Order: sequence, then structure tokens, then C-alpha cells
Amino acid sequence: AEQGAGGVQPAPAPGGLGAAPGSPASRPLNSLIGGNAGEAGLLPNSYRGKVEHWADLAKEHNALFISLQESHLHPGVLDAEINIPGFTAFRSDRKDRKNGGVITYIRQDLGVRNQFSHSNSYCESAAQFIPELSLCLINVYRPPGCPLAKFQETLGLLEEFLEGLEGEQGTPSILCTGDMNLPFVTDWSKLALEKFCTKVAEQETSNRNT
Repeated sequence: AEQGAGGVQPAPAPGGLGAAPGSPASRPLNSLIGGNAGEAGLLPNSYRGKVEHWADLAKEHNALFISLQESHLHPGVLDAEINIPGFTAFRSDRKDRKNGGVITYIRQDLGVRNQFSHSNSYCESAAQFIPELSLCLINVYRPPGCPLAKFQETLGLLEEFLEGLEGEQGTPSILCTGDMNLPFVTDWSKLALEKFCTKVAEQETSNRNT
């Protein structure tokens, strides 16, 4: 799902969350809030206001996950500076160029078994597998004007990560969020997106083999 700039996008809990008493699934909640971190990124000029804003929204919506794009973080920003109590941060900072980046916060009572992060200086992506929910979270940022080959590379690596999860507990559900800047995509249904991503990933595989 493509998310609007700075907007809160509550999403219903994924399938399988209505389970054991006392578990994260046992009470009503919105599983996800997220959006674009904004023009100045998540931590503009060492000001924590945006971090606290997302923390307040997560508490208000009883969220399991926070998914943000254009985080504008870099190795000089410590995890402690962007910490949200009760959540673990999984970030993919842009390499070699400024801005960009994605960050996903996952509530600490949910364990993450496998994780993936990647930046090719244009696209950033991060993914985490949560066994308790049989769920894979994916967070992707593709900037306007991104070379096709860079986006193909990102989708190809994500596909490899997902293939590595198959067989552990069956095929996990996938919750994909992002800001992909694809104005030419007019059909955002599940089937249309699967066809689009498959086509791009297949072209990347073909490019690797030639």
C-alpha cells in the first residue's frame, strides 16, 4: 500500500491476530500506523518532536507496527536518538547519498526471527519476519526519478528474502508498506500489484543472467 506524506494510515490487524488471551492479538487494535516522515526527515536538527509524535500515535491506536519512509537517517544518528519506548527499530539508511531511508518500529513483545535491509543509494527496503503472527513486514522507499534497474534490484532482493521464509511455517502473510512514487500505477489491487512486482522482478532476474 502506498502511503501519503505524513499521514496516519491505520490498518486492520492481519489474519491470525485474534488468538490467545494475553497475546498481542487478544484485544482490538490497529496493527499499523505509518506514512512519510516528511520533508525534513524523522529527526530534523536533532529535534525529537517527530519521534514523539509517532510514539503518541502508536499509543493512541494501540499499534503493533510503525512504518515510515524518507527517514533521512544516517550512521551519525544513534538508535537511542530515535527510540520509541516499547518498540524495536529496524532501519535502512540511504548509502552514498542524502535523505531517503526507511524505518519500521515493531512492538517489543513481538519477536523477529529473520530480517533484511538494503540500500542501493536510490531505493531503501527493510523486511522482518514475525513467527508469532506468521507475518512478514516490508517497508520500501523508491524516490521519483529512480533508475529502473535500482528498483528492479530492490524487488529482486526482497523476493529472495521471501523465498527463504517459505517452508518454515508455511507461507507467511505479507504486509507491504511504502512510498514508491509510481503515478503510472492506477490499479492498487492485490492481483495488479502482484503482477507488477513479478514483472519487474523477472526482468531483473533476466538482466542478471545476461
